[in-house]
Amino acid sequence: SAAPPVLAGGARFEDECIRMVAGGTDIDGTSDGLHFVYQSLEGNGSLVAQLSEAVWSANAKAGVMIRESLDPGSPHASMLCQNRGLSREYAFVERAASNGPSTRTAAGSLLIPNAWVKIERIGDELIGSTSSDGAAWTEASRTTIGLPGTALIGLAATARDTIGQGTEIEALFCNVTLTKGVGPTEPTFHRGDANGDGQMNITDGIFVLNYLFLGGETPGCIEAANGN
Repeated sequence: SAAPPVLAGGARFEDECIRMVAGGTDIDGTSDGLHFVYQSLEGNGSLVAQLSEAVWSANAKAGVMIRESLDPGSPHASMLCQNRGLSREYAFVERAASNGPSTRTAAGSLLIPNAWVKIERIGDELIGSTSSDGAAWTEASRTTIGLPGTALIGLAATARDTIGQGTEIEALFCNVTLTKGVGPTEPTFHRGDANGDGQMNITDGIFVLNYLFLGGETPGCIEAANGN
């Protein structure tokens, strides 16, 4: 886990599902305290999970996460189910910079066991989505975070035990599906945008002429300098 909780977490297979028990302070603020069952993810990919059961206290969270490292203050993006006391709702939580603040975006109510979450990485974009059936998905939010080429992706749960009283969450995740290598992993380029400023105009032609005949700067992408 990132930031050791008062209660050590754990996970086990149960038929075709994964049952997790976790303590932890929260997935929020400038550092996280949770239990995280993960794999390495090189490049793009996505993780889907259905929260089929949850025994949890108010403000506990469970869902899917992608993060840079196991450091408590690691950048991450998570698509979570949260117990709000009188209601249950989806929440997209992100931390863009190491040890920086977190941002939480509420994404509608949920009903267990029809609570599906997905986190997806495409380049530097991290996208959280929700579903009631695992077929029709609604994007909750997305963010741009420059995670390393190999990140960590997995199931996350926290009891939100902020005062260290040993509170725990027990969550049953079913239909867990990890997909790797979806979409482009290299930065895209636009043919004709020779100077890489995101626009195609006369300055690109001047940039190419300077490179070819006057010893000017080499284009960052030679293919982009091929205007025709």
